[in-house]
Amino acid sequence: MRKYLTTVLGIVLMMTIHGCRTVSPIVLENNDCSRIASVKIEVVQLQNGDKIYFNSDGGKYYERRTKDTLEQVIIGVDKENTVVKIPVSDVLRVGGIEEQSSSGRTAVLTVLSVLLTEYVLLALLISH
Repeated sequence: MRKYLTTVLGIVLMMTIHGCRTVSPIVLENNDCSRIASVKIEVVQLQNGDKIYFNSDGGKYYERRTKDTLEQVIIGVDKENTVVKIPVSDVLRVGGIEEQSSSGRTAVLTVLSVLLTEYVLLALLISH
């Protein structure tokens, strides 16, 4: 019985800690830097029309302030395994994946997990 209890509680704990996340594709213009920073960048369309595709790790937006200037770049490894550094001023659009946490779904998952655990424990107690 202890083995079942440990297994069920482990699954509930894992599901509760992980929670629920939603992933959605997104396309952003180059001037939306606050949102670009939270996106796993898959493709960048440059002002000249060229497109740069990143590997599975994706590209990432970085900014660095030096005295009077703000350097805004997208850095990553492209599909040919070459490190690329693209100034945001050269970018027309950014395509990627935005991940968001869903606290409502996490709460529902937690309640359902606790109810399932209680049901399993009750069933085990009755059967013994």
